[in-house]
Amino acid sequence: MNALSTKLIAAAFAAGALLAGEATGEAAAGTLDQIKQDKAICIAFREDAPPFSFKAANNQPADFIVDLCQAVVTSLARQLNLPGLAVTYVPVTSLDRFDAITNQKADLLCEATSAALSRRAIVDFSIATFVDGASFVIRADGPQDFKQFAGKKIGVLAGTTTEEELRRALAAIGVTADIVLAKSHTEGLASLEKSAMRSSLS
Repeated sequence: MNALSTKLIAAAFAAGALLAGEATGEAAAGTLDQIKQDKAICIAFREDAPPFSFKAANNQPADFIVDLCQAVVTSLARQLNLPGLAVTYVPVTSLDRFDAITNQKADLLCEATSAALSRRAIVDFSIATFVDGASFVIRADGPQDFKQFAGKKIGVLAGTTTEEELRRALAAIGVTADIVLAKSHTEGLASLEKSAMRSSLS
């Protein structure tokens, strides 16, 4: 991998997937060559993942990861001597975010994503910029122990490592629960609120 592509990837963020195709130096160089030729870069971002990224009131991407991506673009434009580098954004979901990179619909993924080994087989990741874990959002009268989720519905964002870890954790203690896959954080929270309303009316 050449020095320029290394700097670009390292300047991104924990979920910075730059490459289309396999994660190789040749692919990185090819992506950078294409950006230089087109004088444009396309960034994929999530519209519903604050505080990392979301679509603001002015319909523009905003928040922590978006700011980092914009800093990457500024640095890239300087390194490639492209003061007029055009930036476009394409919205993605937890299910199709990697497709945007592998299908060359975007050059950079502006997303908080776990750098799993299976994912490293298809995209390059930047250095990590934060470490986090997963937790539950429950009603006040909801389960207070992990084993109490037996037979309950648990919502989780589809296509995420959180979903994988949830299934693994439940299996490890022999708990069978109804895992409900949400397409977005907003959808998941809305389902929880509806459940709370039904509970209060019953």
